[in-house]
Amino acid sequence: MGEFKVALSEEWENLDCSIFEKVVASMLQRINAVLEAREGHLRTKV
Repeated sequence: MGEFKVALSEEWENLDCSIFEKVVASMLQRINAVLEAREGHLRTKV
């Protein structure tokens, strides 16, 4: 288990933070799309 934890920690440190920044920045748009759909289909890919 110790090796797995070390490997996981190393990979976590190597993640590109810009991916998370883009997701967070687009969250309001994503939420609005879901609310506008009102149980229907989303018109755009979120």
